[in-house]
Amino acid sequence: MSGTAGSEPPAELDRGALVRDSLRASALLGALACGLAVLFGAPQLAISIALGLALAAVNFLLLARGLAAALDGTRASAAQARSDRGLEADAELTADSVGDRPRRVGSPLRLALMLAALAALAWLAPAPEGLAIGVAVVLIAASLAAIVHNKRRRSSGTPPG
Repeated sequence: MSGTAGSEPPAELDRGALVRDSLRASALLGALACGLAVLFGAPQLAISIALGLALAAVNFLLLARGLAAALDGTRASAAQARSDRGLEADAELTADSVGDRPRRVGSPLRLALMLAALAALAWLAPAPEGLAIGVAVVLIAASLAAIVHNKRRRSSGTPPG
Protein backbone atom coordinates (compact mmCIF):
# COMPACT_ATOMS: atom_id res chain seq x y z
CA MET A 1 0.00 0.00 0.00
CA SER A 2 1.28 3.40 -0.88
CA GLY A 3 -0.68 5.47 1.66
CA THR A 4 0.66 6.65 4.98
CA ALA A 5 -1.09 6.56 8.30
CA GLY A 6 -2.02 10.26 8.11
CA SER A 7 -3.07 10.32 4.45
CA GLU A 8 -6.64 10.99 3.42
CA PRO A 9 -8.73 8.12 2.09
CA PRO A 10 -9.26 8.01 -1.67
CA ALA A 11 -12.19 9.96 -3.07
CA GLU A 12 -15.53 8.25 -3.58
CA LEU A 13 -15.75 6.39 -6.90
CA ASP A 14 -17.94 7.98 -9.56
CA ARG A 15 -19.60 4.84 -10.91
CA GLY A 16 -21.38 6.64 -13.75
CA ALA A 17 -18.15 8.11 -15.05
CA LEU A 18 -16.44 4.73 -14.79
CA VAL A 19 -19.18 3.01 -16.82
CA ARG A 20 -19.18 5.82 -19.42
CA ASP A 21 -15.41 5.69 -19.76
CA SER A 22 -15.48 1.91 -20.01
CA LEU A 23 -18.02 2.05 -22.82
CA ARG A 24 -16.12 4.87 -24.57
CA ALA A 25 -12.91 2.86 -24.43
CA SER A 26 -14.81 -0.21 -25.66
CA ALA A 27 -16.14 1.74 -28.63
CA LEU A 28 -12.71 3.10 -29.50
CA LEU A 29 -10.92 -0.25 -29.18
CA GLY A 30 -13.80 -1.96 -30.99
CA ALA A 31 -13.65 0.51 -33.85
CA LEU A 32 -9.92 -0.12 -34.08
CA ALA A 33 -10.46 -3.90 -34.13
CA CYS A 34 -13.21 -3.64 -36.75
CA GLY A 35 -11.10 -1.28 -38.85
CA LEU A 36 -8.16 -3.65 -38.75
CA ALA A 37 -10.39 -6.57 -39.72
CA VAL A 38 -11.72 -4.64 -42.74
CA LEU A 39 -8.23 -3.43 -43.62
CA PHE A 40 -6.98 -7.02 -43.72
CA GLY A 41 -9.89 -8.13 -45.91
CA ALA A 42 -12.22 -9.72 -43.36
CA PRO A 43 -15.42 -7.65 -43.31
CA GLN A 44 -17.39 -10.62 -41.94
CA LEU A 45 -15.07 -10.69 -38.95
CA ALA A 46 -15.60 -6.96 -38.46
CA ILE A 47 -19.38 -7.47 -38.40
CA SER A 48 -19.00 -10.27 -35.84
CA ILE A 49 -16.70 -8.14 -33.69
CA ALA A 50 -19.29 -5.34 -33.72
CA LEU A 51 -22.03 -7.79 -32.70
CA GLY A 52 -19.85 -9.14 -29.89
CA LEU A 53 -19.13 -5.59 -28.74
CA ALA A 54 -22.83 -4.76 -28.64
CA LEU A 55 -23.73 -7.89 -26.70
CA ALA A 56 -20.92 -7.44 -24.19
CA ALA A 57 -21.68 -3.72 -23.73
CA VAL A 58 -25.35 -4.44 -22.94
CA ASN A 59 -24.33 -7.17 -20.52
CA PHE A 60 -21.78 -4.81 -18.91
CA LEU A 61 -24.42 -2.10 -18.44
CA LEU A 62 -26.92 -4.50 -16.91
CA LEU A 63 -24.32 -6.01 -14.61
CA ALA A 64 -23.06 -2.58 -13.52
CA ARG A 65 -26.61 -1.54 -12.68
CA GLY A 66 -27.21 -4.73 -10.70
CA LEU A 67 -23.94 -4.41 -8.78
CA ALA A 68 -24.62 -0.76 -7.98
CA ALA A 69 -28.07 -1.63 -6.62
CA ALA A 70 -26.64 -4.49 -4.53
CA LEU A 71 -23.88 -2.30 -3.08
CA ASP A 72 -26.25 0.58 -2.35
CA GLY A 73 -28.71 -1.81 -0.71
CA THR A 74 -26.00 -3.31 1.48
CA ARG A 75 -24.74 0.12 2.53
CA ALA A 76 -28.27 1.28 3.34
CA SER A 77 -28.96 -1.88 5.38
CA ALA A 78 -25.73 -1.47 7.33
CA ALA A 79 -26.46 2.20 8.02
CA GLN A 80 -29.98 1.32 9.15
CA ALA A 81 -28.68 -1.46 11.42
CA ARG A 82 -26.18 0.95 12.99
CA SER A 83 -28.79 3.62 13.59
CA ASP A 84 -31.26 1.08 15.02
CA ARG A 85 -28.65 -0.03 17.53
CA GLY A 86 -27.44 3.50 18.28
CA LEU A 87 -23.92 2.78 17.03
CA GLU A 88 -21.40 5.16 15.49
CA ALA A 89 -21.37 5.48 11.70
CA ASP A 90 -18.11 3.53 11.44
CA ALA A 91 -18.95 0.84 14.03
CA GLU A 92 -18.27 -2.72 12.97
CA LEU A 93 -21.24 -5.02 12.40
CA THR A 94 -21.47 -8.78 12.20
CA ALA A 95 -23.06 -10.51 9.24
CA ASP A 96 -26.08 -11.46 11.36
CA SER A 97 -26.81 -7.90 12.42
CA VAL A 98 -27.39 -6.56 8.92
CA GLY A 99 -30.78 -7.55 7.64
CA ASP A 100 -32.25 -7.25 4.21
CA ARG A 101 -29.04 -7.87 2.29
CA PRO A 102 -29.31 -8.47 -1.44
CA ARG A 103 -29.19 -12.17 -2.21
CA ARG A 104 -28.23 -11.94 -5.88
CA VAL A 105 -26.81 -9.39 -8.26
CA GLY A 106 -28.43 -10.36 -11.55
CA SER A 107 -31.68 -11.94 -12.46
CA PRO A 108 -32.06 -15.38 -13.97
CA LEU A 109 -34.07 -13.76 -16.76
CA ARG A 110 -31.14 -11.50 -17.69
CA LEU A 111 -28.81 -14.47 -17.76
CA ALA A 112 -31.23 -16.48 -19.91
CA LEU A 113 -31.68 -13.59 -22.34
CA MET A 114 -27.93 -13.03 -22.63
CA LEU A 115 -27.31 -16.72 -23.26
CA ALA A 116 -30.08 -16.82 -25.87
CA ALA A 117 -28.67 -13.73 -27.58
CA LEU A 118 -25.18 -15.22 -27.53
CA ALA A 119 -26.44 -18.50 -29.01
CA ALA A 120 -28.38 -16.67 -31.72
CA LEU A 121 -25.44 -14.46 -32.59
CA ALA A 122 -23.04 -17.42 -32.64
CA TRP A 123 -25.40 -19.22 -34.99
CA LEU A 124 -26.08 -16.23 -37.26
CA ALA A 125 -22.80 -14.32 -37.13
CA PRO A 126 -20.69 -14.54 -40.27
CA ALA A 127 -17.55 -15.24 -38.20
CA PRO A 128 -18.36 -16.53 -34.68
CA GLU A 129 -14.78 -15.95 -33.46
CA GLY A 130 -15.48 -12.23 -33.88
CA LEU A 131 -18.00 -12.47 -31.02
CA ALA A 132 -15.24 -13.60 -28.69
CA ILE A 133 -13.00 -10.80 -29.89
CA GLY A 134 -15.77 -8.25 -29.26
CA VAL A 135 -16.41 -9.55 -25.74
CA ALA A 136 -12.67 -9.55 -24.99
CA VAL A 137 -12.38 -5.95 -26.21
CA VAL A 138 -15.12 -4.83 -23.81
CA LEU A 139 -13.47 -6.66 -20.90
CA ILE A 140 -10.05 -5.18 -21.68
CA ALA A 141 -11.48 -1.68 -22.09
CA ALA A 142 -13.40 -1.92 -18.80
CA SER A 143 -10.27 -3.09 -17.02
CA LEU A 144 -8.19 -0.27 -18.46
CA ALA A 145 -10.84 2.31 -17.54
CA ALA A 146 -11.00 0.96 -13.98
CA ILE A 147 -7.21 1.14 -13.63
CA VAL A 148 -7.13 4.73 -14.87
CA HIS A 149 -10.01 5.76 -12.59
CA ASN A 150 -8.43 4.11 -9.58
CA LYS A 151 -5.06 5.79 -10.19
CA ARG A 152 -6.68 9.20 -10.62
CA ARG A 153 -8.87 8.70 -7.56
CA ARG A 154 -5.96 7.70 -5.34
CA SER A 155 -3.53 10.34 -6.59
CA SER A 156 -5.79 13.39 -6.67
CA GLY A 157 -8.26 12.65 -3.89
CA THR A 158 -11.07 13.75 -6.21
CA PRO A 159 -13.15 11.56 -8.47
CA PRO A 160 -12.24 11.60 -12.16
CA GLY A 161 -14.66 12.88 -14.74
